[in-house]
Amino acid sequence: MKTTKKLVLFIALIALTLSSCSKDDDTTPVTFQEENPLTGFLQSSGFNFYKNIASNIGGEAEMGFSFIPKVNGTINALVNKTHVPNSNLKVTIWDKVTGLAIATNFVNIVNPGVELVTNISPVSLQKNKEYIISVKTQFYYIYEKQNAANQVYPVESGNIAITGSLDGNANQLPNLAISNSFTGDYSFIFKQSE
Repeated sequence: MKTTKKLVLFIALIALTLSSCSKDDDTTPVTFQEENPLTGFLQSSGFNFYKNIASNIGGEAEMGFSFIPKVNGTINALVNKTHVPNSNLKVTIWDKVTGLAIATNFVNIVNPGVELVTNISPVSLQKNKEYIISVKTQFYYIYEKQNAANQVYPVESGNIAITGSLDGNANQLPNLAISNSFTGDYSFIFKQSE
């Protein structure tokens, strides 16, 4: 009898140990939130003080901003708003160092003045690598700070550090830095991947 009791207790102890180990091994997957860095950037930088509509007299230009993700992740959607309809708004994501376009999408803006979120095939971004997002357009919004003050970059917004506002020739990497205004409205939905 004593041997049977000892055997039952030994088996129970092993079962309890195994079940507690398996519970420790079960990991709950981490779910990361999607984020649009534009809202936080405008507030932190002070560019949300004044917003007006604008147009480029010379025709379409490439307007964008440079940014560095602080974590690995993906761009899963584009966010755009224009004050005129545009059935073919070209949005490009560039590798700033190489100057190469890594993704180009065309967005159909039917309703002017209304923010449009367009899902795209995910674009992978590497932590601490600099990128540019730009739109090819003639019509855009322009944001300014009080007294048209210059901005010192970078400006952190969630997991994205925005490093500059840029302008340039259509269909080329924008490379002219703008420090006293910010063109928009265009951005992206970013999701951390690890």
